[in-house]
Amino acid sequence: RFRHEGCEPSRFINGEQLAFYMGDDDRFEYLYKFVTNDAYNAANPDRDMLDDGQLYVAKFNADGSGEWLLLDISVPALAAVFTSQAELLINTRPAADIVGATPMDRPEWTAVDPLTGDWR
Repeated sequence: RFRHEGCEPSRFINGEQLAFYMGDDDRFEYLYKFVTNDAYNAANPDRDMLDDGQLYVAKFNADGSGEWLLLDISVPALAAVFTSQAELLINTRPAADIVGATPMDRPEWTAVDPLTGDWR
């Protein structure tokens, strides 16, 4: 479980998956990204898109680069600790610790540039 602080969607582009960026508003916690399994369809929006997808946590490197680490029971280090995807998602913070995410000091707000799609 984590304290969602804001949830900023990516740009809604027809035929592409949506991403949602969230911070965990507590000391030494993480930034997350949820990516929908289904692509956005402007002609027939799916109100259940957020029911299925993948959750990632951010890992930042000293040179300013970074990567998104998958929080899924298919990751061996996570499968060794959690018995199901549901248990893993209930324990999001420990799962992020296990995969080596970068702790931050109360990451709160995120933003997505409406022109480029870059997130901050």
